[in-house]
Amino acid sequence: MIIHPAHRRWDLATQHRAFLGGLGLLDRAPALTSDVLLALHEMLLPPTNPHRGRFRTGPTKVWWNGVGREKPDPATALALTQQTLQRINLEIRAGLSGAVAKSSAARAHLDITDAHPFGDGNGRVARSVAAWILWRGGYALLMDPGLHCHQRNGEYYRAVASHCVDPRPWERFFDQLVERCFREVAA
Repeated sequence: MIIHPAHRRWDLATQHRAFLGGLGLLDRAPALTSDVLLALHEMLLPPTNPHRGRFRTGPTKVWWNGVGREKPDPATALALTQQTLQRINLEIRAGLSGAVAKSSAARAHLDITDAHPFGDGNGRVARSVAAWILWRGGYALLMDPGLHCHQRNGEYYRAVASHCVDPRPWERFFDQLVERCFREVAA
């Protein structure tokens, strides 16, 4: 497979610094908005990526194992993303902890990846938002969840792709991600 130079990933250390910077950005924001999500997206993608810091403007299809899956049109993707952000803001204001935080984080991840508002980097943004929700819900970060997902790339994509038909693979995958990458520190 040939990878376009603009889409190459940063080395792991640079990716991790971007992830931590993104968590700081999310924590400083008074609320999650489309502008905050765009700023997060810009932090998480290399400067050479042409999609960096922009919502997509055209149709997209996600391919996995030779099967293409259409994603919502750009206007619908943005509307779905804004609904997700509103829900997250309400849940954060109400206070999250334990299993409720974990459930909210798992749902946020799926909602963002399903809406697919960006041309590239949807998973990175979704993992960052999910990690921030867990942190706000009393979980300590032990390891970058992106590393966990990249080490289990096939399992990750299968779990995300199958959640509409059977949510159990996603639930198992997300439980393993939380177990490996976080520790609950607040009751």
